Parts: sequence; C-alpha cells; structure tokens
Amino acid sequence: MRAESRLDAAVTAVPPGPTRVTVTCRARGDTVSTAGHVNDARAFVPALGGYVSDIFIDDPAAWLPGVREC
Repeated sequence: MRAESRLDAAVTAVPPGPTRVTVTCRARGDTVSTAGHVNDARAFVPALGGYVSDIFIDDPAAWLPGVREC
C-alpha cells in the first residue's frame, strides 16, 4: 500500500497474505509488472490508507468494474 499511486510514494501498510479490502476509487499510476501481468491501475483502500496495484486485487478486470475514479 502506498500513500499515492506512484511506486516511489511512502508505504502506508503491508497487508498479511490475502486480505479482504474495500476499494473506494481507482487512479492511474506507475506501471506494475508481475507474473505476466502489466497494469497502471491503482485501487484506493481507505482502511489501509493507500493505493494498491489492481494486479494484486483478485478480479480478472484490468480496471475494477463499478469503481469510480479518484
């Protein structure tokens, strides 16, 4: 979790393993590439105080459906 949707932003949290989260909005940020996936989408998780790459959200969509932009 990062304070902003950039890879150089301050880390706000490191959730343990799979963690259920509520996403309130999404934004574009730095591109993340892992396990054959590439994405610049970020999901804001207010309970953890920051943004996480959508790559790490368990949903097949590149952009989370039904989530407004920040």
